[in-house]
Amino acid sequence: MPLYDLDKIKTHEKVVIVGNDELTVKYNDFSHIFKDCHEDVKLNFWDRLIMPFIPIKIWLKTKRYEFKWACQRFKRGYDDPDWFELYNNFISRYRKILTDFKQRNQSVPMEFENDHDSWTAVIDEMLYHLNFMDETYIIDLLSKNMPKYYKPEPITVYEIMEKHKDEFFKLFSKYFFNLWD
Repeated sequence: MPLYDLDKIKTHEKVVIVGNDELTVKYNDFSHIFKDCHEDVKLNFWDRLIMPFIPIKIWLKTKRYEFKWACQRFKRGYDDPDWFELYNNFISRYRKILTDFKQRNQSVPMEFENDHDSWTAVIDEMLYHLNFMDETYIIDLLSKNMPKYYKPEPITVYEIMEKHKDEFFKLFSKYFFNLWD
């Protein structure tokens, strides 16, 4: 017996206006099929006995990983999630660090001759480029006024990220030794 019957699939059509164009979007609705499947499921005694303890099992598993990562941070100074997506961790960490540095900074490098506003403008420019290195930030910005199903082309997103990465690291390397308080 198949899990679901293909004849029961409902196909819907919706007309969406994008700019001056009308697009007809077709999509399939599977919700009623899976609803029928769940009605057929009968729980036996063992399933009913185990089900309340599943959240506890998940909680214990996450605590085990958190303890493992805490030991790694103690021993190595970093943990496994730190290097899984190193670029995302770098962006999120340095966004927080530079924001805090901008708020608490009292010193100004010698080349700015005690002009705190221009030094703050450099930090703001670094934060601007750092924001545009984040893929989700760019996608949210591009698809803000677009329909829900709109996805920007990956080529343009990565071109934007690459351009701002180069600009950020140019500034970061230029003022690297001046980032102190």
